[in-house]
Amino acid sequence: MVDEMTISESAVRARARRRGFRMEKSRQAVHLNNLGGFMLIDIRANAVVAGGRYELTLEQVAELLREDGGPWID
Repeated sequence: MVDEMTISESAVRARARRRGFRMEKSRQAVHLNNLGGFMLIDIRANAVVAGGRYELTLEQVAELLREDGGPWID
């Protein structure tokens, strides 16, 4: 779990950028393939690495980008 009590979206975006990712927020109405949350994209590969249906919360993105590398980030 993320240690901070509150997380700012800009701080998580900055952390993503430093690690070579882009965080996108859904801007469309919620529907089957867009659940209104966030998506994490690898900038070099231009590929979705998590949240392909915008299903991630801000806290989940922060957890994926945590300082120790998260569960799958080198």
